[in-house]
Amino acid sequence: MVFSQSPSESATPPKVGAICIKAGNIKNFQGKKYTCIKSGKNLVWNKGVVVSKKKPALTPTPTPTPTAPETSPPTPAATPTPTPMKDLSSHESITLSSKLSDLSVCKTADLTNQSRGSNGFPRPASAKTGKTNIRILFLPISFTDFPFQMRDLNLNKQVATEVQLFYSETSYGNVSLTFDFLEKEYWVEMGRSAASYNLIENKPQQNNTQVVEDALRLADASINFNLYDGVIVESTRFQSTGGGQGFPGETFRTKSGLAKGVSLEFGTAVANFNTIAHELGHSLFSLEDLYVFLNANRPSVPDPTPAGSWDMMSNSSREFFGWNKLLNGWLLPNQVRCVTSQDSTVHYLENIQFTSEKPKLTLINLQLGVTIAIETRSDFSDLGVLVYKIDSRIPHGEGPITAQKTLLRAGKSLSMDGWRIEVQDVDSMGALVKVSRG
Repeated sequence: MVFSQSPSESATPPKVGAICIKAGNIKNFQGKKYTCIKSGKNLVWNKGVVVSKKKPALTPTPTPTPTAPETSPPTPAATPTPTPMKDLSSHESITLSSKLSDLSVCKTADLTNQSRGSNGFPRPASAKTGKTNIRILFLPISFTDFPFQMRDLNLNKQVATEVQLFYSETSYGNVSLTFDFLEKEYWVEMGRSAASYNLIENKPQQNNTQVVEDALRLADASINFNLYDGVIVESTRFQSTGGGQGFPGETFRTKSGLAKGVSLEFGTAVANFNTIAHELGHSLFSLEDLYVFLNANRPSVPDPTPAGSWDMMSNSSREFFGWNKLLNGWLLPNQVRCVTSQDSTVHYLENIQFTSEKPKLTLINLQLGVTIAIETRSDFSDLGVLVYKIDSRIPHGEGPITAQKTLLRAGKSLSMDGWRIEVQDVDSMGALVKVSRG
C-alpha cells in the first residue's frame, strides 16, 4: 500500500548534480572534495576536486668534501615557525557560566495565548522536540478539474529527500524524517473541483481547513493514520495560484485513526521545498509565522519581513534562528548563555550552522516575553554576528521577531533597548562578543 523514503544520512557520498542544502558546504569522499554550489535555481554538489596528499620531501645524500681543520661547520638555516590558527573559544576574557543567569530566566513564555503555534516556553504538547524520529504520510488528492499526476508524485519524492537533509542538518542530526508515499489506488478522489473550494483565487491567509477535513474523511479505511506523526495533503500542480497551510496541534478524524501534524500544499506550491519545509515547521514543531500577514484590509506595511531572510518561518531561508532551535530542543543548555542584570559580559559564540557543542546563542532577557538574541552566522561574504529581538507579546503573523538586516563584523557594535553589543574579534569558527549595559 505504501512505499517508504527513509532519511538520507549526512555521511552519504555526494553525487554530482544531486541536491544539497547550504551553499559552501563541503564533503570529502574517496580522495575528492565536493562543494555545494548554486546551479540555476538549485543547490547541487559539484564534480569535486582531487585532494592532493603532500609527499615528504626527499633529502638528497650529500657528497662528502674535504674540510680544512680550522673551518667551522655552517650554521643551519632557521626553520620558520608556522603561525597558529586563531582560536577565541577559550579566550581569557570570556565570562564564566557561573557568572551568568540561569537559562530558565531566558526561556520566556509566549504571552499571546493563541492556538496557532507558540513563540515561547513551555512548548505545546503536540510539538516535536529534541531527538525524534518522525514518520510522515504523503496523501495525494485529486480534484475533478485538477487530477493528481504521477509526475507530481515523482517531484515530491525528490523534494522529500531535500527536506530530509535540511531538517537533519539544521537540527544537528536530532530530526530524522521518513516519508511514506501511497500507491495510486489509494490516492483520494475529492469528488469536487478545486474551484469549488476557492483554491483558484486563494485569497491571502484563506482558511482551507475544509479541504483537509474532506480529504481525510474520504481516505481509504485501510490507511492507519495512528501510525503517523504527520500527514502532508498535496494536490497536483496548477498554475493559477498556490499556497500552503499547517495545522499545529489539530487532529482530524479519519475512517481509521486520528490524523495529526497535518499540512496542505496546492497549486504552484506543490513539490516546493520552501513551502513543505515551512509548513512542517508549523505542523510538527508548532513554530509561528514570522512575517506580517497581508490581505485586503492590510495590503502593505513598511516591512513585511521584520525577521529578514534568516529563518525558514520568515522568508524561506534554509536555516532557523538559534531561538527557534532552542524552542525545538536542538540546542543543549550549555550552548545557550543567559544575561539579565549583569553590567558587562563576554561570550564566544560558534557559528550557529556548525555541529559542535560549543556555545551558540546568547540571550538578554529584558522582561517577560521580550528577549534580545545574539548568534554567529556566515553569509556569502564572511562570518559575522546576528542580533534580533523576540517579543512574544506580538502574535503569529504580526512579526514577533525583528532582526538586523546585515551581520555585525569584527570591530562593529550596535545598541538596542539599553544594551550595547560589540563584536570584539572573529576566528574561523565563531566570534567574541561583548554585551554591556548602556
